[in-house]
Amino acid sequence: YQMNKKDLEEEQRMYVEKMSKVREEWGAWNLSDPFYSDDDDDKKEKKGYAEKKRQHVDFSHAPYRDVSVDSFPDSSWQADEEYTYAFIDEAQALVNRVLEGIYAEYGFPTKKENEDLMTEIEKAERDKLWQIYVEGVTEGDDKVGIASINKAGWDLIQRKLLHAV
Repeated sequence: YQMNKKDLEEEQRMYVEKMSKVREEWGAWNLSDPFYSDDDDDKKEKKGYAEKKRQHVDFSHAPYRDVSVDSFPDSSWQADEEYTYAFIDEAQALVNRVLEGIYAEYGFPTKKENEDLMTEIEKAERDKLWQIYVEGVTEGDDKVGIASINKAGWDLIQRKLLHAV
């Protein structure tokens, strides 16, 4: 890598500027673990946390890393309901940002160039265009949308995605 320090710093500055605009337009992952952000030590003591430190699960003994819910220590993130809901909220926001990015990339942004938002009718038309028709599941017989798949294939895709997570 043959760039001098000045050029590297300029490249970094330009990247940070670009990403700031992306974050401003699309948002960014912003999960803050309530376990560490909550300074209420009494709350921690009631839950039995001696230190502000999450316990980890030993997955080495479990085939395919599947462990029972009872195997998670109380202070692990997997057993923390507050963390789980915070994570789900951030994950849903991320999925929505990705969807909006895909729609925008293919010419169907929710926010138009003139800053107006799509109407509900326009969104319904877009959703129908991007629909995946699953035989035996999707209502109606017209295979309108971006893709068509049979029920077995759909179940396999769901399983594949679940295991990838």
